[in-house]
Amino acid sequence: WYQRRVRGGSDAKIRLFRLEDNNIFELRTLTDQSLKWIWCLQFTEDSKFLFVSSSAGVVQMWSMRDFNLRRNYRGHKKSVVTLSLFENRPKHIPSVQSKS
Repeated sequence: WYQRRVRGGSDAKIRLFRLEDNNIFELRTLTDQSLKWIWCLQFTEDSKFLFVSSSAGVVQMWSMRDFNLRRNYRGHKKSVVTLSLFENRPKHIPSVQSKS
């Protein structure tokens, strides 16, 4: 049994980790330089997809089965600093844009 964790930051890299028996193992690094600064990362409830928000004003959906980028959601003109997923409304991804 293990837990999956993820982190991102100013290097535009998404790092996936596995936590098992009090040890941390890096599983994979996903990179998209167009993201710039990564603000928010959230798995779907079933862990099949990872949603990523960034300072590029885009939200991305990554497949956790093959680790490929599946979709870019565009519309914000500034950084997307947070997002939420509603499993019962899969076509709705509320997100918040920064003021600056």
